[in-house]
Amino acid sequence: MKTIQQMLKDIHGESGDGLVSCPAQAKSGPTLRELGRTLVKVHSWYTRLVRADDNGMVKCFTCQTWLPWTQAQEGHFIPRSKLGTKFLDMNTHPQCPVCNVVKRGNLLVYAIRLDERYGNGTAFKLAAIARDHRCEPPSRADLVEAISKYKALVKIEKKRLGIIK
Repeated sequence: MKTIQQMLKDIHGESGDGLVSCPAQAKSGPTLRELGRTLVKVHSWYTRLVRADDNGMVKCFTCQTWLPWTQAQEGHFIPRSKLGTKFLDMNTHPQCPVCNVVKRGNLLVYAIRLDERYGNGTAFKLAAIARDHRCEPPSRADLVEAISKYKALVKIEKKRLGIIK
């Protein structure tokens, strides 16, 4: 004879707590979140590699310290949460961990450097894009295409630096 616990397990699944245990579904590929994370990682590699010198060194966009591209981070003037500027080359530059994390982007200096590199008013233009450009999250196809594009660009840059043949 079955106990109440055993009957509950039979009715409600293995846990017996009223939560139904669902059989594992076959995975149909990475989730949108996983694809998004992959794109962020690959874009970060690209941002740092494309700005690396022939020795694999990058200059922090804000404090101008040189460091290996592998130790730099991808800094953003406008936060990554703003989809309209998240992957704009003008908005992403190598930064040292101190400027990017400790100084939270070192944004005043970042704005000055943007205007020096791309022309007066660039920081304001990026802010306006982020404010005015409302976009939908990218589709699976968009993410896959962007990942493929940046992986190819990363490969070119790694060949240029002699990291791969």
